Amino acid sequence: SQRPFHRTHTLFFNETNSINIMMVSGLLDKFTMLKQCRHGAASLRAASRPGAIHVMVIVVSRGDVCDRDKTKAITQGVVTQLRSKFKGHVDIQERFFLLDCRKSQSTEMVELRRYLSQLKKEKLEVIFSFCRLFG
Repeated sequence: SQRPFHRTHTLFFNETNSINIMMVSGLLDKFTMLKQCRHGAASLRAASRPGAIHVMVIVVSRGDVCDRDKTKAITQGVVTQLRSKFKGHVDIQERFFLLDCRKSQSTEMVELRRYLSQLKKEKLEVIFSFCRLFG
């Protein structure tokens, strides 16, 4: 969500179904984090077709240098606001991840991988069920 790259983000959005990771810095204040995440969710909503399933998982980096408790509280507030604003348009997950992205085998990184894998299975099952129903 770095401002210089905002225009290129839509090139990577699929207009049908997707799982998207919104990466933000744990060093941001609540206003800035909310602004960046809101931009990402709005871009997803704008790029999608009616009936598409778009999931957004917020991943907070810099977990090694931020005040973890403060950052978790800020992120929880951001998630709550986004879920309310984009309800019915973007499935913003309640669960978020605070990571030290320099450590690829940390407990949090392993949990993120498992979570994304589970989301993929769940979302694909919804799509396959829909296809069986109407196929």
